[in-house]
Amino acid sequence: MYKPETLLIIGPPGSGKGMQAGMLAQKGDYFHISIGDMYRSKIQGSYLEHQIICYRAQKKFDEADAIVHTIFREQIEQSIKERLYDPKTQSLVVDGLPRHPGQIPFIDETLSVDLVIQLYVPREISIARVNARSQNGNRSYDLDERITQNKLGTYYAHTKRAIEVYKERGIMKPVDGARTPEIVHEQILAALNDHRKL
Repeated sequence: MYKPETLLIIGPPGSGKGMQAGMLAQKGDYFHISIGDMYRSKIQGSYLEHQIICYRAQKKFDEADAIVHTIFREQIEQSIKERLYDPKTQSLVVDGLPRHPGQIPFIDETLSVDLVIQLYVPREISIARVNARSQNGNRSYDLDERITQNKLGTYYAHTKRAIEVYKERGIMKPVDGARTPEIVHEQILAALNDHRKL
């Protein structure tokens, strides 16, 4: 299977990873896939979500991940078929993957990860941004504080361990996600340019 050249953007809820990935995609050099958006549009409320919940309750985490991974592969293939994404001229930018170290073998098998951007944001800023997002009506599920706290718990307990793997590989670049979106984007572009010079 062809492995698309990929940029991963990782960060806690409210870090702006989806926004930054979208800004890169607007330039045309990247095609953006958001794991969160994919889950909400293709899995949430369906039988697939029921399966995932059951697997996780049984601690069958690999089986639960496999459902998400299958949908992810299908989305790449569908985007190519619909000519939304051209792997010959575009790279992928993916936000929200990996969520834990156990997903890294799937990523290695499916994608050619060139660089990983870690948006670091203090916990209190993450919570404040998610609360503001819910008040603006952009995402109704953000109104449930338990969901936000659960996502933050997952990030600090599991996702940061996955980040360490990429740090050891020498392809992780930290970026201050607490700044304005414009400044954060400039930092990401600078990190990309620096990495290409290596």
